[in-house]
Amino acid sequence: MKPTATNSPIESHMDAETQSAALLISRFRAAMDWMITHPDWEGSIALSISQLGLKGKRQGISFRAAALSLPLESKYEVIRDALRTNLPPPTRVESKRLATLWGDASFKAPRSSNKLGARQWNNLKSKLLLRASSRYSEYKKAQNLLYSTYTSRVDQIARTFCSNPSKLDDALQEGRIALLQSIDKIAVDQNFLSYASHWIKRRIRNFLIKEKLPVKAPINLISESLKKMNANEAPKDASVVRVLNFLLNGSVQLDAIGSENPLLGEAFSDTSFACKSSQDDLAHIESAVNQLTEKQQAVVRLRYGLSASGKFASLAEIARVTGISRQQVSQRERRALRQLATILNPLRSELLPCS
Repeated sequence: MKPTATNSPIESHMDAETQSAALLISRFRAAMDWMITHPDWEGSIALSISQLGLKGKRQGISFRAAALSLPLESKYEVIRDALRTNLPPPTRVESKRLATLWGDASFKAPRSSNKLGARQWNNLKSKLLLRASSRYSEYKKAQNLLYSTYTSRVDQIARTFCSNPSKLDDALQEGRIALLQSIDKIAVDQNFLSYASHWIKRRIRNFLIKEKLPVKAPINLISESLKKMNANEAPKDASVVRVLNFLLNGSVQLDAIGSENPLLGEAFSDTSFACKSSQDDLAHIESAVNQLTEKQQAVVRLRYGLSASGKFASLAEIARVTGISRQQVSQRERRALRQLATILNPLRSELLPCS
């Protein structure tokens, strides 16, 4: 559950410098959100989002919600692209609003027409681009200040939640991502430390749950099922029970045919769980993995216990073995999983949950 906001200014324990940084980020976001959600500009903004390769409207998520959920850096790129290319002129009132949002006190809206002319709009766009660039530089400085101020909280939470030293680096990385995301959403009417701590804990906890699972499963489904188990309510989906048994009783290797728990976890899907394994299942997965590049194979085999050791390696452990960064390991893993999903798609019906 999302923590409720307080009515006090930003946060009473913030000093003047961090309060100023929080206010700057909040205003920067507000200016971009106003432009991104302008009803007459939706087509232009959607085109810029698409051209930049960002996620726009998709199943179950409206364009407005998808655009507002973009990181601030992505919103900034969208606004810059739209201003440079295809954004239609606003009304006289809207142009005054734009100038105010971006801090241009010198702008004078024309009185002769309801809409800005092409020349007036081009002049205003040039000013807005300069203002946006300046605000972005200020945003990065404010972000760095808040990050350095609160990063110790990430370390504290990660060490409290993570008892496995080999997972600590990855847990810290997840927590730092959550802190940056919280900074992007900072508001003047909320207790920021409480808000950020909530999302840091949530992201680290979800990461640790997934790390204990040699299958990919929707984390919200797992969390909900754990709550029901704690309340002595049985999850309705029998496949969820199998996944929870995995989580609570430890890992089972993909080659554990004939063992006490011969469950085959489908490591390559976010939407389905596998039932009992068979030699054919293993052969299909091994064949699919062999179709990846050598670098992708190395990451997948280490990450999902498909190597000779049969152990599941963390991002940090794989980075040490392969000599690349954790970010590169994560990128290779994502590309490999997308490729495996495509290869294994014809077998999806065979790998759906059984009763």
